[in-house]
Amino acid sequence: MVTYEIYPVNLSRQRIWDFWVHAPLPAGATFLSAEAPGIFTYGFNGQEVTFFTLELPADTDVGPLRIKVSVPQVAPGQLTPAAVQGQPAFQPAPAEPIISLLTAQVWANWRNAGRDVGRRVEAEAKSSSGDMIINPEAGEHVVFDQTGDVPFASYDLTALGLQKIGPTLELIFHTAAPLGPVGEPLEYTFYIDHDCLAGTGTLKEGFGMDHRIRYRHNRGRITVESWLPDTPGPEAGQTTVEPGQAEAALVEPPPASWHDIEGIDISPIIVDNKLILQLPYDLVDDDGQFCWLAKAANRTQAFASRPPDDELPNEDALMLAHIQLLLPPAEPAPVQ
Repeated sequence: MVTYEIYPVNLSRQRIWDFWVHAPLPAGATFLSAEAPGIFTYGFNGQEVTFFTLELPADTDVGPLRIKVSVPQVAPGQLTPAAVQGQPAFQPAPAEPIISLLTAQVWANWRNAGRDVGRRVEAEAKSSSGDMIINPEAGEHVVFDQTGDVPFASYDLTALGLQKIGPTLELIFHTAAPLGPVGEPLEYTFYIDHDCLAGTGTLKEGFGMDHRIRYRHNRGRITVESWLPDTPGPEAGQTTVEPGQAEAALVEPPPASWHDIEGIDISPIIVDNKLILQLPYDLVDDDGQFCWLAKAANRTQAFASRPPDDELPNEDALMLAHIQLLLPPAEPAPVQ
């Protein structure tokens, strides 16, 4: 089963009217169910799921709009459509089942409101996602991003995939174009807040980041770091009483910075438009819950100002940064 979650966000200062979200069913998928918050109605016509609300207030986010689909395996001995294999005719199915990649798109349309309609703002508007491509058998948690929001495609994040594979946390940075040869001034960073508390770690977008995993493409090297005090000292919130003081004084914690974690040696895996990093899973808590942020940057010196970074999720969708990754349930032991 695959679950899609869509988070509509109205960033304008005006409400919008007659807001529709259209989600055509991916080829080969079977519709199971849909869910939506109370302001939305939804339906399924056999080909696409639609969500509708009469009004989406200004400066608000709503969600998730949730769609669940199933994808059957291709059993051995069946004929497999050539489109799956990119071949001109039907071919006998191989001995092992085939799981096709699912490709989905979502688009929305609405009517604008306000004094600028018809002058600087179109009366009706439309927006669509790029291709959302997933492997339904991978067990990934995938968050997609808008494309074209940074000037160079090689660091334009289109999605980030996370999955737990045994003792490993696998990160997959998906970009709009290949990274290119090692030596390009590109940088990809993943932050982990293991307890989702702003008061621990270093503050970033409202989270207290405890670990930083950074891949520098100009060197082809990965560093894994923790936010730690530079020198031993009291923790934040502790108090001490100095000689001659009548009352305890709140002591500031010692300066802290990023420190390398010893004993972790990771090599990047680069395949086309994907950068894959495989990390020790003990960087997150045992229950698998943590918060995260990803960033891609182009450190080129060729321009008067450095190109903007691409962050995922962006500041308008930070609700997507909380995740729980758990091991799949163990298979029962065979009966002796």
